Amino acid sequence: MPTLAAPETENGNCVVVGNGGIPGFGNLESARRIRDLSPTFKPDAVLFCIYLGNDAIDNRTTDVDVVGGLRFVGAWAKLMQTSFRARMAARLKACLWIETFLVERFPDASLLTDAIRFAKSDESVVGFSGYNPPDSQAYAGLFLDSVSLDRAWPPGPQPAIPRALDDIRRALLDAKSAASGKPIMAALLPTLHHLDDANFSIGLSAAGLDTAGFQRGLIQSRIANLCTEVGVPLVDATVHLEALPAHSSLFLEDRGHLSPLGNDKVAEVLEPAVATLIGQ
Repeated sequence: MPTLAAPETENGNCVVVGNGGIPGFGNLESARRIRDLSPTFKPDAVLFCIYLGNDAIDNRTTDVDVVGGLRFVGAWAKLMQTSFRARMAARLKACLWIETFLVERFPDASLLTDAIRFAKSDESVVGFSGYNPPDSQAYAGLFLDSVSLDRAWPPGPQPAIPRALDDIRRALLDAKSAASGKPIMAALLPTLHHLDDANFSIGLSAAGLDTAGFQRGLIQSRIANLCTEVGVPLVDATVHLEALPAHSSLFLEDRGHLSPLGNDKVAEVLEPAVATLIGQ
């Protein structure tokens, strides 16, 4: 998500922070969002977030639909377009509760089954691993840690990782252009599975990936190289979070989204970095 922001400074300066993030946006959409907001917000600096959990998948999705004030993309957008039951779940809390219960207890009878079917028919994500397992928020990005850049899932002529990295490169360039010469910094946000070897192995197994041929930290290194290439400084929250105890406390139960504590710890990393970016 993009955040047009600056932290509060210790010298008493008044700082306005604008959160431009929208749930479900990948990096490419986030860059366009910055371009849309910049003329009215006129930021002094731009913080561009890259989420390792599923941004690589969101960058590939093309279908978009809004139901009940909620935005759906990719397979879920197709599901909303074809299923009355799905649209009811988006509009009524009682229906959503029932669907949540089915996902947890009887996944084969849930809407998740149809979403997976739609996702597997989406040509834009052919060769991408883990684009819609039950916990895709936490697992989808782990295939990017493959040692080999030539892999596709299932094996085929369209290697996934170069395409994913090209999407992120284009997004960084678009965001830099949208910043219109203002300072811009990228922030890399991990999932629980990126913080230690034990959770990394658990995540790979849950996503149906053989743990052989994967190395934790490769995607962070690859994105860092992209940022250097396009001239956008990077703050990798992984380094700070993995040094903390009790990694699971930093995330919600889905193991992908930060908990309140996790958000606080990320803010501790970003605050001085953004302050330096704007010269405070």
